[in-house]
Amino acid sequence: MREQQALLAREAIPQNLGLLIQVIEQSADPSIIVHAASHNILHFNNAAASLFEISPCEAINRSLQQFLAVELRSLNGRSSVPPEKERRTGQGHRLLAGTKANGESCPLYASLVPFKYANKEAYLITLHRALQLNKTGHLVPSPSYACAVPELSSIEPAPHNIHHDMLTGLTNRTLFFDRLQQACLRTERHGMLALLYLNIDELKIISEALGHDLGNKLLTRFANRLSTCVRKEDTVARFSGDEFTILLENISDEHQANKVAAYISKKSQAPFEINDRTFFVSTNIGIAIAKNNQNSPDDLIKQANIAMRKAKETGHRAYHHYTPALNKAALQRMNLGSDLHLATKRQEFHIHYQPQIHSQTGQISGAEALLRWRHPSKGLIPPSKFVPMLEANGLITHVGNWLIDKVIAQKSRWSETYPASTQNSVSINISTIQLSRGDLVRTLSDALKKYGVSPEEITLEMTESVILKDSDQIKRLLTRLRNLGVCIALDDFGTGYSSLSYLKKFPISQIKIDQSFIRNILHKPDDNAIATAMIQLGHSLKLDVVAEGVDCLEKVKYLMDCGCDLLQGFYFSKAVPASRIDWASNQLTAAKKHPILYN
Repeated sequence: MREQQALLAREAIPQNLGLLIQVIEQSADPSIIVHAASHNILHFNNAAASLFEISPCEAINRSLQQFLAVELRSLNGRSSVPPEKERRTGQGHRLLAGTKANGESCPLYASLVPFKYANKEAYLITLHRALQLNKTGHLVPSPSYACAVPELSSIEPAPHNIHHDMLTGLTNRTLFFDRLQQACLRTERHGMLALLYLNIDELKIISEALGHDLGNKLLTRFANRLSTCVRKEDTVARFSGDEFTILLENISDEHQANKVAAYISKKSQAPFEINDRTFFVSTNIGIAIAKNNQNSPDDLIKQANIAMRKAKETGHRAYHHYTPALNKAALQRMNLGSDLHLATKRQEFHIHYQPQIHSQTGQISGAEALLRWRHPSKGLIPPSKFVPMLEANGLITHVGNWLIDKVIAQKSRWSETYPASTQNSVSINISTIQLSRGDLVRTLSDALKKYGVSPEEITLEMTESVILKDSDQIKRLLTRLRNLGVCIALDDFGTGYSSLSYLKKFPISQIKIDQSFIRNILHKPDDNAIATAMIQLGHSLKLDVVAEGVDCLEKVKYLMDCGCDLLQGFYFSKAVPASRIDWASNQLTAAKKHPILYN
């Protein structure tokens, strides 16, 4: 019902507002269009949807009061809002109390631009997070398109501009929806159609690290490449920020859609050369099939989106078909995401440590800190389920900083109780988003000083996706961290596009061979050869090498023979609470001792 209302509201927007919709959809600022008379929401861009944690379809036709505690006329200088909920910033913006869909409050600065169409008043409200206000009382510069609004009444945009994305030139959301609607009607007479929904995984991180101009170039290149993957009669659209949709009509069966998805996935893996840099991206593709006009356009878009989320869970460069069972899974993810916001306040996060064993001495040489979430009703939630959610909803930096503080505090307690353990390192996993958004160096430095821990006792683990950005900003940040004294480890080594040049360019001290290679090291010659080569490569660059996923004696013996420095896996111990590690005896309580050196 909500999606039908949203569709009716979209259709109610006058046609010459199409350019406005195009512009604010490109904006990084949360923007909302409302009817002046009813204060009901006409348009909710993706940035606003992300801010208030609600889909655009759900927001449309709702009252603005559900999201902002303000009367619209107060934004024009005639305030009737209580002082505790609003105050002037002095720069044409007001500080307001915003309310997210889950009830959480968020302070926002808001500005309003009125404009007329057909003698009817409407408002464009542009929002900024309160933290964007700088020390002089001005908002930090960000893309703002409100200045274009007053001119819209005199602009008659060409039909192409109304129906095509301004950046990529692809079909836009409005035209795509219309074509999808017509295609669904045609399936009643003959044939079937497939809707592909896909996103670019790394675009947001690249844009934040290197700037939106470069991100837009990458987006345009990707769109051009995507257009070459389908037939001329197929429709490719930029649906929102980094998301695209493809309409395949008159297909014979589902396998035809699979072939297109597989081809897109393969083509997207080829590097992009932009501004003398090389970039790699990956896609996740969801597929929804329609025949006999059994599905509405809204249903198909929803289904393909759900399938795309499932593909993302499955792994990069994957595609997945929609099934009814995914609806239930999507609802569970939504509920889990809501619970995740409360997990920190309710102290549901815990930290376990998985020991790392020195291959030649058999002693505990270090430990990796691993985040655990114990849900009050669902029990222990696997990190693979909730960590991507933390990254998607922006909580990863807050939780990551909490993890750094708690781990370094624990390392301090270990050092006081077991002085010899100061020679051992504790590893902390760092998200790419933490590097891009947070002040990691200061957070780490403050925690080290606060608890009196030496930087050499801490190792930061990050995945290959970090160095694949080939960003000068990332390189400078890693250099600052290394100069601070901490060790930097490259996690999941071998799963990306590693090269000798990357390992030499960045200040890396340790590589961790991904457990996917260790899993079959005794049975698959290729994995055996790759793992052996990685160990040799690491040692040639004077890097320590850690093998993850060591789960049997035979693998221990083999990796020892290859000269692997540290071993980590279930053979020795699962991740355990801090109290289970006995640094004094360099042993694990109730865990296996080194099978060769102790037997």
